[in-house]
Amino acid sequence: MRIDLSQPGKVIFSMFDYIERLLNNAPEELLKGAATSPAAKHQFQVNDKCPKLESSSAVMYHHLTAQLLYLGKRTRPDLLLAILFLCSRVQSPDEADWKKLARCIRFLRDTKDNLFTLEAGNNKVIQWWVDASCAVHPNMRSHNTGATMTMGRGY
Repeated sequence: MRIDLSQPGKVIFSMFDYIERLLNNAPEELLKGAATSPAAKHQFQVNDKCPKLESSSAVMYHHLTAQLLYLGKRTRPDLLLAILFLCSRVQSPDEADWKKLARCIRFLRDTKDNLFTLEAGNNKVIQWWVDASCAVHPNMRSHNTGATMTMGRGY
């Protein structure tokens, strides 16, 4: 991870080498096409009749999803909504999940130069946002909570 403090009042995070390794290790079939967002409208829909992935593909799905989670929590929070669902499917991924993973990886490839920047504001006002959800789809029978705090800008 690279942390850039060269601009006053800003800190810029990047993980270019990690992203390159992730993309180089991804199967070629996942990189075909383009994506304008990491998740489609049907991201949280599950088709129980969809064929499960073969063992080797399921292992690759789990591996790439874990790598995306590591990246998302550090420098690419824009991917986290898509990654949340992908993580919920690592136990038994199907062909539809593979396509959702592909979309997330294509979006990452197409936006690999994006930086995560935090910047302090002048107003010195702390703002908090909190959210929670419970069992948002049948395969995710748990509670999820999150909170974020800011004193400026993050993008």
